[in-house]
Amino acid sequence: MTSKEFLNRIRKSRRLKPKHLIKALLLMPIRLIFLPLEICLLISIRILSPFLLIRFGRITSWRLGHFAGNLEVYLCEMKANINIPNKKFVDFWYYPTKPTNTQLAKMWNKKLNIIRPGFVIDDFTKLNKLFAGYEKFLIETPNLDRDINHLFHSTKANLEFTAQEVQKGKEILQKFGLSEKDKFVCISVRDRSFLLNSDPYIDWSRHDFRNADFEDFNIVLTYLINKGYFVFRVGKKVEKRASFKHERFIDYPFSPLKSDFMDIFLGCYCDFCISTPNGFDAVPWIFRRPILFVNTAAIGFIRSFSKDSISTFKKYWDVKLKKFLTLIEISRRNLAYLETTEDFKINGIKLIPNSSNELLDATKEMVLRLENKWIDTEENKILQDKLRKFLVETDIQQSSSNINRKHGKIHFVGSSSFLLRNQKIL
Repeated sequence: MTSKEFLNRIRKSRRLKPKHLIKALLLMPIRLIFLPLEICLLISIRILSPFLLIRFGRITSWRLGHFAGNLEVYLCEMKANINIPNKKFVDFWYYPTKPTNTQLAKMWNKKLNIIRPGFVIDDFTKLNKLFAGYEKFLIETPNLDRDINHLFHSTKANLEFTAQEVQKGKEILQKFGLSEKDKFVCISVRDRSFLLNSDPYIDWSRHDFRNADFEDFNIVLTYLINKGYFVFRVGKKVEKRASFKHERFIDYPFSPLKSDFMDIFLGCYCDFCISTPNGFDAVPWIFRRPILFVNTAAIGFIRSFSKDSISTFKKYWDVKLKKFLTLIEISRRNLAYLETTEDFKINGIKLIPNSSNELLDATKEMVLRLENKWIDTEENKILQDKLRKFLVETDIQQSSSNINRKHGKIHFVGSSSFLLRNQKIL
């Protein structure tokens, strides 16, 4: 964070606490002490670079989705010799902030070369950027958490729990009332609570268009429980308790058994996950668990590279024209990749979330697909092809180079039940 950004936070917020100022002041002399070491490191890596390239990577440790997804994609691409230097190299990573999940950090620490303290390497990389050619010393992850090369389907998860951790997780599941034979689903519904709590000095309203109402899922909870599943509502922070009550429903964010360890364990071992795309769903994703993505917004960011997942999306309502936009209209107006609430407002678009019945139908479809009982009709396939074509065309439209691509080959399946309900906009 630059000094200008820090001052802007002070001006914009009335909630700044003295401890933040004290921490910054205490770190200043420590940073100065490490400056000579950083200069020596800078000179050394540049001298060595013709023979051995040493790179440094900044872990997005404050956002669970990127903390999980970016590093998994990086390791898969490394194994496939994608996005790597054409000479001998060694990579080091660092945490610029305290990791949002200690269990995930523990697991990554076993797989990556982590340097501490992170603020020293962070200062070093900023110093390095003052000199020409700094880019080659930075680990680039151009695809971030998007597996556009479809490596997840041909590789095993890079992370795994130890036998002792697996036993620990099973014992905690028993405390929740599950036996070893019980199936469970994780439901992660995004609201503004987590980001607001993670940093109150930032105006997070730009992400509000991605939020949804957990109460819309009550009919889904009833269906899953009747099918014999336990259901965990997951999330580090949520705005309020669920109104739904049942012995097989666990409002996990409010449970005394909640922990960083169980956050990751649940994502790893769930039978499948239902998610309004948010950080948590990266956890089941990196462990290769099936996911039903609902209420995706904006439509261009649908995760198209997961064969075991299906998706629905929020519909685009044109406030001025008083109509839902078709995929062709969304494409022509370059609306597929809008990234902030303000972007949609400026373009006169109101995003309409999935109805409870649409959510229920998509969930039923997901269960049938996992049971190998779902059969797509020719009409289904035609609708799927329309959505795939839209994603390919809009991806090319928004990309200045292959590095900016959001999709590779389209492997995902749009929810057929959702597409049938909304075929007028396809």
